[in-house]
Amino acid sequence: MANKILIVDDDRATRDDLAQLLTHEGYETLTASDVPTAMHILGASAPDLLITDYRGPTVPVSQFMRDCLALHPKLRILMMSGFDQTSS
Repeated sequence: MANKILIVDDDRATRDDLAQLLTHEGYETLTASDVPTAMHILGASAPDLLITDYRGPTVPVSQFMRDCLALHPKLRILMMSGFDQTSS
């Protein structure tokens, strides 16, 4: 059985690219464009890994991670970002 990965990012291209890459590598992928959708998925599923954007548009990532870990204490979380040092 493939490991399940939840990808959460408001940028559709990023979500789709990651999902395609990870699916090609044999992982089962779930995607969400926002925190409420991600929390709904987490309530119904137990992914092995959460990949999320460092900058959440609606909820601070620290709060989102706490909420995720409250549902799944052993969930591994990988944060990513598409901004560089000059971005504000």
